[in-house]
Amino acid sequence: MASASRAARCVRAAAVALPAALGLGCATLIAHVPPAFSPCRALAPVPPAALGADFLSRFQISLRAGGGERAALDAVFQKRGDRLVVVAFDRAGARLFSAVQEGESLRVEPAPGRRRPIAAEVLLGDLALLRGVVALPADVELLRDRTPNGAPRTVLRDTGCDREAVYVTVEDRPSP
Repeated sequence: MASASRAARCVRAAAVALPAALGLGCATLIAHVPPAFSPCRALAPVPPAALGADFLSRFQISLRAGGGERAALDAVFQKRGDRLVVVAFDRAGARLFSAVQEGESLRVEPAPGRRRPIAAEVLLGDLALLRGVVALPADVELLRDRTPNGAPRTVLRDTGCDREAVYVTVEDRPSP
């Protein structure tokens, strides 16, 4: 009888441990899947100092690619001197990743178990285009207008990369 109850305890422990172990394995795999919106062109990194005065900007971002991929996220950019910090969140507010660029060096820290919908390099390249510090490539169109409730909206249509990004400005002010 004692061996039967020990066997039952082992089966129960395995039933709890196996999904947890598989969950950890899945989280590891998810973190290593490349973002759906990865860089498709070689843009030279823009040092944060080239972005002008220090700022804090927050955007709601919608992405669409020709292959049918779609993503929605929020991103906060804060620039101070030659340091730019980006934190991306899903629409529920969970952190997807953070990135710190100092000069031309970029360090990306994904959130455990979360897939990045967009590469940090793409967000940084888009930011340089939005702020007008780099020339638009020939196959990129930048359209500015306002949402129905008056928020500034910028659409980046990149036919060379077959993607569209819509940036709605939630906040844009000098960095504290």
